[in-house]
Amino acid sequence: MTAGESIAAATRGDWYAALVLEGSVEVAGKRLVKDDVLVAERGRAVPAIVAGRDGAHLLENFRTARGLETEGAAP
Repeated sequence: MTAGESIAAATRGDWYAALVLEGSVEVAGKRLVKDDVLVAERGRAVPAIVAGRDGAHLLENFRTARGLETEGAAP
């Protein structure tokens, strides 16, 4: 992700995780840096993920392919 780029908030169809490999991201007012992990249960809102000033490289994981499905934008 380039600096300031974002992944829109959404509710995922299954468990979701994102590992920060490089750089940093901000999620719901919290800064995540290298080796930090964001985990969300199925059906839970995942806030927008915004890359920090140096960008970020994320590894996104889903328990099943249903995790790729979004159920609309989260608040």
